[in-house]
Amino acid sequence: MISKLSRFALVGGLNTVIDIAVITLLSWLFPAKDLYQLLAYNTLACCVAAANSFFLNKFWTFKEKTPITWKQVGRFALVAFGGMI
Repeated sequence: MISKLSRFALVGGLNTVIDIAVITLLSWLFPAKDLYQLLAYNTLACCVAAANSFFLNKFWTFKEKTPITWKQVGRFALVAFGGMI
């Protein structure tokens, strides 16, 4: 049986893959013409990976059955935003 720590690590690894895949796909489809466009791609990639992290950790890693609340989303977004900065 996979422990919570192992599931948490797998989610983190998957988030890294998602982040790199999103920024690579955006850069390939729409080549960045300046630093701000690349920063926007990176920000979007981080947000997609963070959303994946929220859902997978809530429902798979920690097997929480309660509905998602705005309080949970706000807390997670604050921590994710802090990490992005």
